[in-house]
Amino acid sequence: MIFSVSTDILLEFLDVALHSILYYRKLYPEEIFTVKKVYGIPVHVSVHPEVNSYIENILGCTKKLVQENKSNLEAVSIVCIDKNKVPVEKYTFGLEHLRDNILDKDPYFIKTEDALRTLCLKLSLIESYLEPLPPESTFTINITTNRAAFLSLSEQIASLDFPLIIENHPAEVKNGFLLPIKDLCTDFLALKCYAVKSKAGPSGS
Repeated sequence: MIFSVSTDILLEFLDVALHSILYYRKLYPEEIFTVKKVYGIPVHVSVHPEVNSYIENILGCTKKLVQENKSNLEAVSIVCIDKNKVPVEKYTFGLEHLRDNILDKDPYFIKTEDALRTLCLKLSLIESYLEPLPPESTFTINITTNRAAFLSLSEQIASLDFPLIIENHPAEVKNGFLLPIKDLCTDFLALKCYAVKSKAGPSGS
């Protein structure tokens, strides 16, 4: 069904985006990444089992949310944290719409793929205008949803070794400034993509 294809397109992009940010913000050594082609362009993806398992679990939860009700998913964010556990950068991919009944407008998803390719190229430029992260920085990935969807998802994956933690007030970058990346809007998929960067210089250097 077309909705399933649209969901897979969203998840594939989020997978590429999360790996790209880990690579371009140098959260891991270059040696744990390999290059593959997605949307006709080279992208960097991790080959580290633990990193990949974490991202796969996050995307698995995201898929369950969207399949249950596409309005369940508000955003997926990756937060970069310094060695003192202080958030210093946050990249957010907010879901505006995900549609499943307009195959006639873009039957082969060509326009959507073009838009995703452009967005990936924008992500590849982030290291050129951002200073390096503080030494020993780490990251976490957040899914923003509503409480009802969270409770439903918790019941579904209760048997899995991947605990969900609800945060009514998730950590945010304090005194940060907004960096628009590029919004994406196609008939099938619309995303609002931006970063928040701490105004303070790198700490711990």
